[in-house]
Amino acid sequence: MKNTFKSLAFLAAMLPLMSYSQKINAARQVTTFALTVTGVAPSLPSKDGEGKIERNTGGPVELSMLNEFTVTTRDSTQRIIRRIHTIEKGEKPIITRYSNKEILEDLVESEVISNISGYLIEAFTVNEGKPSFFLTKRNSPSIDISTYVRIYLGNLTGPHTFVGKEVTTDDVIRDTSTTTVTGTKTGKETLDITFNDKFECYGIYSHTKSIRTFTAPAPNSEKYTMWVPGAARLSSIQGNVYRDSPFPNASHLVAPLVEGSVSFAAGVTFTHTTIDE
Repeated sequence: MKNTFKSLAFLAAMLPLMSYSQKINAARQVTTFALTVTGVAPSLPSKDGEGKIERNTGGPVELSMLNEFTVTTRDSTQRIIRRIHTIEKGEKPIITRYSNKEILEDLVESEVISNISGYLIEAFTVNEGKPSFFLTKRNSPSIDISTYVRIYLGNLTGPHTFVGKEVTTDDVIRDTSTTTVTGTKTGKETLDITFNDKFECYGIYSHTKSIRTFTAPAPNSEKYTMWVPGAARLSSIQGNVYRDSPFPNASHLVAPLVEGSVSFAAGVTFTHTTIDE
């Protein structure tokens, strides 16, 4: 194999190696978003200028963040003897879920898909490149949604452990040489995700990945190496909704808080013809 590693130091740096054909060998990870967005909602029954609760006929009482009213007391001759002016303020947190379902519904609204039935969100990765999000569905072509849900990896590699080796076997009689590369890397780093024009969040990305040597299908049967991600998790997430976001409960006064986690299943290798690292 021509693209072998000259040393384990070079293996640790691991520049991506291309496969035997124009197609790209990649890994896919089913991704599960479990986020919440906590904003502020009104908590007071809405009142009119005299302090009476306003009720919609046949409907629930409307809530308000601010009531301002004046209660007037009169004597038996209807002479005003007292005015009490009151200003009330009331707010409470309101939590909105933002999971795969809500992401898919947003993509329906953006006319990327016509309905959410049967779709998975998967992260496609080429070697140690940046993951890109795709929609996948049985018997349907994958849909690139990286312009709607985008990942930004930190510029610096976080703390990690790495163990690897390269073994070359020379067959002197047949005058052939075979090289096998294996290794495992476990680490943590910061990772940002933005969701279209709604919000941005970041957290600690804990991951494991393995470098493996594969044999391409016949008739090529050439060997190639690639990184395969294991199960990973983005935790300790925090972020804020953009102030001009169309997200429910966003306001110019309070930027809702984003929390939660994102889980990535263990990677499955496949050959993809459209992904671009």
